[in-house]
Amino acid sequence: MIIKVLSKMVSITFGLMILAMGVVMYLKSGLGVDSFTVFCEGLSKTLGVSIGSALQIFLMLLVLVVFFIDRSRLGIGTIMHALLVGFFIDLLLRLNIPSPQNIIISFIVLLMGILCVGSGLAIYIRAGMGAGAVDAIMMIVYKKLNINLKWAKLGIDSVLAGTGFLMGGSLGIGTVLGVLLTGTIVETILKLLNSAQPSSRGNNALL
Repeated sequence: MIIKVLSKMVSITFGLMILAMGVVMYLKSGLGVDSFTVFCEGLSKTLGVSIGSALQIFLMLLVLVVFFIDRSRLGIGTIMHALLVGFFIDLLLRLNIPSPQNIIISFIVLLMGILCVGSGLAIYIRAGMGAGAVDAIMMIVYKKLNINLKWAKLGIDSVLAGTGFLMGGSLGIGTVLGVLLTGTIVETILKLLNSAQPSSRGNNALL
């Protein structure tokens, strides 16, 4: 049992590293970031902290909110997600990887970032050790307000992107492509992983 849990934690850590790499590619492309990173980028400028630290602060606050509303959605993976993604983002940004110098390379980097974010999410989700904090909030809104899940996600994404933009976050084509492509990538990667090995069961949700 312990070995199984440790194996899942290693898998989650790997998935979160891939996810963080995708976020950094979004940022380096200069073509806009996903809605959640728009918010964290804006929050980092408002608070005067790194993007990774802003992400950690916001996610841990959401974890506390979820704990008091519906703690059944939380798990070890939720805490790992809240702490490690921001840590890996800051670590990668400290490497000072140069940004692309032309639009074609920027677009390629953006697409690679979207692929990494979707792949990292799929690996994280498959471990089944707790929903991400944003996902948990989305599911709570969905159930409490009795609205369609896609509208709950769209509403949360819109609020995050809009608020982040007002605080100085970067909106762009990357934000739109992230919304359109990430879900499909996650679903495809999960199918590939499940075809190779029976899936884990757990409290899963998309970011």
